[in-house]
Amino acid sequence: MRPSTPMSRFACRVTAAATLSLGAISPGLSQSRAVTTPSAVLAAPKGRAIGSVHPGGSFRVLETRGAYAKVSIDGFVERTKLSSQRGGTTRVGSRAAIVRARGTASARSVASLDAGTNVALVSGTAPTGWVRVTREGWILRGSLERPALADAGRPAAAARPRSESKASGSRKASGGEVAASSAKAPTPAPPTTPKREVAPARSGAASTSPAPIARSAAAAPLSDSTLVPTSNIALRAAPDARPLATIAQGTTLIPLARDRGWVRVRLEGWVQERDVAPADTSVRNGVSAADLRADPLGSRGKVVRWSVQVLAKQKADVLRRDLAPDETYLLARGPYEENALLYLVVPPSLMAAAKSMPELTQAMITARVRTGKSDLVGVPILDLLTITPRK
Repeated sequence: MRPSTPMSRFACRVTAAATLSLGAISPGLSQSRAVTTPSAVLAAPKGRAIGSVHPGGSFRVLETRGAYAKVSIDGFVERTKLSSQRGGTTRVGSRAAIVRARGTASARSVASLDAGTNVALVSGTAPTGWVRVTREGWILRGSLERPALADAGRPAAAARPRSESKASGSRKASGGEVAASSAKAPTPAPPTTPKREVAPARSGAASTSPAPIARSAAAAPLSDSTLVPTSNIALRAAPDARPLATIAQGTTLIPLARDRGWVRVRLEGWVQERDVAPADTSVRNGVSAADLRADPLGSRGKVVRWSVQVLAKQKADVLRRDLAPDETYLLARGPYEENALLYLVVPPSLMAAAKSMPELTQAMITARVRTGKSDLVGVPILDLLTITPRK
């Protein structure tokens, strides 16, 4: 009879096998992944919506199930937005709460949680008036960037035939399963890595490097025509999620992405202004220009939503030390009935809209306060975030 294997050697083998097994399934989970497109947060796959995640936010992926990924939403919420319940639980109050990367109103928003959503408090220090919270939820996997570390560790991905890569690209370009294929398509190689593809360009041959269509196809609208419902249909935050609203027959819909029989659409319409409020709870509606001038340092970084009248477009000179030389700004009056002068700094993304806006136009703006009182003439200076003409 063969001698039995010593227990110590057997234990070592089991431990090694378990380590290899865990290492095989861990890539892609418990990694921080950035959100590239807005997505609803669901309590469960195909469940009710409890909030949304914002582009640019980074979240830890805990689990994947079909087209959904379970993520951990961590950040800071204003303490006044939460309410304590019996049993020691905490939930969002009567209005939605913005989750921010840091405990300040000027910090980047990473997510929003609907009223009544339960959250867990994270122990530790937080700025006065803020509390750190965490909440798990499910979002569409297609809204997450691809795990670069996991793809980089797969040598087989680089060895796939070029025909497979082209076929995958053609499906995306023609309006294929954008959200689903983003997790399966091979990662395109960086343009600087394959040096052998650069050589033909130096010798006068045409470059054959494939265009980076994977990112643009997911970010840009599909190229097919607009759609109309054939009957009254439900608008949902995610495939199979609970309905949010009803879209009437004949409404024009713009397709953005497709996912296994579902189409993500955008629609435009009009609602009464009094019936809506900013989703970002840090936006101030009741702040006046006089309030900003009275507290120029304390008002810095606040976001306001105002109705103003655009008087002229101007370029900053060297005397205006709060503005960069040649920085474009709108000279405006407001807000609302207040007869105060305002400097509204125009970012590059809003330059075309600002140039096409006639003088004396009434506009609704959201803007972040750069200073409540400028050095030269003592007027508030704000950085424009949005501007919409009022008719």
